[in-house]
Parts: sequence; C-alpha cells; structure tokens
Amino acid sequence: MRFSVIVPAVCTMLGAKVAAAQGAPAPTSESRATESGPAAAATFASAAVNGGVPIGQIIAAVAKKTGKKFLVDPRVRADVTLFGQNPSDVTYNELLAILDIHGFAGVETAGYVEVVPNATIRWEPLPIITGKESVPDEAYVTATIHVKSASAPMLVPILRPLLPQQGQLAADICSNTLLIVDRFANYKRIEALVRSLDVGNPRANLERCEPPPPPAQSQPRKD
Repeated sequence: MRFSVIVPAVCTMLGAKVAAAQGAPAPTSESRATESGPAAAATFASAAVNGGVPIGQIIAAVAKKTGKKFLVDPRVRADVTLFGQNPSDVTYNELLAILDIHGFAGVETAGYVEVVPNATIRWEPLPIITGKESVPDEAYVTATIHVKSASAPMLVPILRPLLPQQGQLAADICSNTLLIVDRFANYKRIEALVRSLDVGNPRANLERCEPPPPPAQSQPRKD
C-alpha cells in the first residue's frame, strides 16, 4: 500500500501539476509569489463550482500554512464543496472536521498527521486524555470515565447509540469505568451525560475481581 506524503513545499508543486493537466503553462517563480492571494482564491472558487476541490489540495494548503507534515492513506479521495468559505482559508481544526464528514480522520503520530479512513480509527495510537487537555473538537481521542453510583455496564447500551460506528464504548466491570474512543467533542457530550446519570449513593457492591486462588496441589498417596 502506497502512502502520499504532503509537506509544506509540496504546495508549490501542486499548482504546476494542476495547470499542466488543464493545458495551461506551469506557474513561474514570479507567478507563484502572487498565487497565494487572489489568484489562488479564484482557482479554488472555480474548482468548487465545477464539482468541488480535491481534498488533497486542501490538505496541501493546510500543510503549507501550519508547517505540519501529512502522511495520506491512498484511500483518502474526495471532492470538497464549501459555501461561505474559501478552501484556501481552511484551518487545521477545520480540516479535521472536513476529513470526518468525508469518512476520514487525522492522527498526529511519529511527526506526521496520518490521514486515514475513520473506520480504522480505533486501531490508531490515539492520545489518552483526562478531559482537561486542549484538543481540537474534531480530533479522535481515547478516554476513561469513572462511574461512582450508576453501573457502568448498564450505561453502555444507553450511550452506545450516541457514538458513530467507528467509535468505541465499553465498560470495565471491576473498576466500574467506561472506556470511550470518539471525537473530543462527542466525548465531552458523553461525559456530561454520564455525570447527569451518575447520581445517588456510591456503589458499595462492586464486582470483586481478585484472581482466583491457585488450585490446591494433590498430595501423593501413601501406601
């Protein structure tokens, strides 16, 4: 499987490739200096009218603005249509929202932002958070929610329909804790719902999860 790597310098190459594909002369070094202004905006606007901007071009634009390096899964292909915003003005946090609505996700790992189908997001090394971190709302995270009074296993069938298919919600019986994998915005919603349901006296009859004692060894029979 081949991956595409997008770094800030690639953005200047994309203009030449797009121009060549359309039969136009490749941009010179002088024209590149002005492409980031009205010319670039007009190019993006024209692409939007003609069926959307390739998502790779938006990733390249964000890479150029942020200095982040992107490693793009070859399955990441889509045309993005925006209204009320020029695609060249998309921020990193907005890019995560665009990726999610098209079935993809961005995961920061090993110095790259890996762009992958969100169907595989549970297998990615997502950050484990406590809820106090500053994380983009559309970033996928892993978190735990400790439940004091309610039964964590009984909350799973209530809350699981509120997560997307690629998300994960499970309960650890021994610690009465929920494990969740989802976008940070939805994690905050689920966490707020758990707190509203987790009322009453703390549970005193938690499952005992000590390991069973080792089996007794049979004594040799004496004749």
